Amino acid sequence: MRLNRMNRLSIDEIVDIYDKLLEEQDYELRDIVNIEERLVRKISRDRHSEYRFSLQRIKDSLIDHLVKYGSYLKTEYRKDDQLAEKTLIKALKFDKTNPIALYRLGFLAYKKRNYSRSVYFFESALKSHELNEKHRHALNSQQRYNASLYLCNSALYVAEFAQKSLAEIEGEVERENSVNLELFPLYKYIK
Repeated sequence: MRLNRMNRLSIDEIVDIYDKLLEEQDYELRDIVNIEERLVRKISRDRHSEYRFSLQRIKDSLIDHLVKYGSYLKTEYRKDDQLAEKTLIKALKFDKTNPIALYRLGFLAYKKRNYSRSVYFFESALKSHELNEKHRHALNSQQRYNASLYLCNSALYVAEFAQKSLAEIEGEVERENSVNLELFPLYKYIK
């Protein structure tokens, strides 16, 4: 169904389409995501909707589908990293601390060699998992290991970049005596 036509439908009409799709089990994940997004938007706007009590359940289902769809989009079967990233970021709009969405965004950033961004996502995924190990999208042991490993590697790439930048300007400025910086023990190896 065309999205602009769906925007004109009532909540009841969208729910009927949604139920029919789920019942027939003949749908694409993106169709379910689009319908759930519209339902969340319409129900959120209508304070008197009889569906208000279902809003959180619909949001949870939407998050599940966004994570699943975003993961599918980055697989070898689809390979649409840009759409996968948009979909996973959309999942974070509904659940800012979703560990698996953050984790997968970390890999997408790493793949693009955006190491500072991958540091952010991997670190956020690990912290989110740590704060709520019972989250529906918690990381398993292998994912926590991978996130930690890629976080370290990404951070080293960031450190290497920073070191090269520092080396380029070191001759141009004198290190002030007032700078009292305790250097990280591995600094000499990075240098």
